[in-house]
Amino acid sequence: MSVTFSFPNSPTEEIRHDEGWTETVDLWPSANFANTNARNIINLLGLEDDGYLCGSLEPSEAPVVLRSALRARNVERVREPALIPSENHGRFIECGSSDEQVVRRLDAMIRLLKFAVEHNEKITWG
Repeated sequence: MSVTFSFPNSPTEEIRHDEGWTETVDLWPSANFANTNARNIINLLGLEDDGYLCGSLEPSEAPVVLRSALRARNVERVREPALIPSENHGRFIECGSSDEQVVRRLDAMIRLLKFAVEHNEKITWG
């Protein structure tokens, strides 16, 4: 399972593939994370988490969340709650989540938040 952060008002484009199928893609930025990673980002940014990993951010709230994202991006101790150590349990390996990975996810969210601020757009996730 995964969670996609996107803009509900994003224009879309249909892409026809050589194999004969089409897909609709958003033209504005979006970000997709595994559930655990999405919950960690939601918590780092101080967004409402109802346990269902879905929600929205109004344009008026985006500047405050953008500041939180920039702080988390630039202050390592703020990112610490999102770090998950790697573990090996015999045949099952928990890959964890490194600081570098958390920073990449924050960078993706910062891109979305800046777009939301610049274009006065709502962000949704689910």
